[in-house]
Amino acid sequence: MQALYDDGAMTTEQLCQFTELTPHQIQDLIQTGILKAELVSKPGGGRHREFAADQVQRALVLKALHQKGISLSQLARADLAFDGQAYVVYDGSELRGCRDAAAAIATVVRAKRPCSAVDLTAIRTVT
Repeated sequence: MQALYDDGAMTTEQLCQFTELTPHQIQDLIQTGILKAELVSKPGGGRHREFAADQVQRALVLKALHQKGISLSQLARADLAFDGQAYVVYDGSELRGCRDAAAAIATVVRAKRPCSAVDLTAIRTVT
């Protein structure tokens, strides 16, 4: 994977390369309101989307959660603030953010059913 660009912002094409999401998947994330982009004018006319560094990181987290079987509508309804969260636990119906491994383990134990957990620190290390 390539490093973030100087100002931390990426175009849609760069975000696709970095996250391995398709333009269609990125558009879906934007349309559901769980990913934000700024429309920026191009020199010579036209506009393109730019994603700030925090949105690039968010796209990676959303991709990881979606790969665990969480639908985009569930992600949109959860309205997770990933700040300060180290893990996200999904029990098949609900998402819970956890500040550390101990809280994630306790959440899984309390669920008393199979859960998926995503380590956000590993994703953040990539960016």
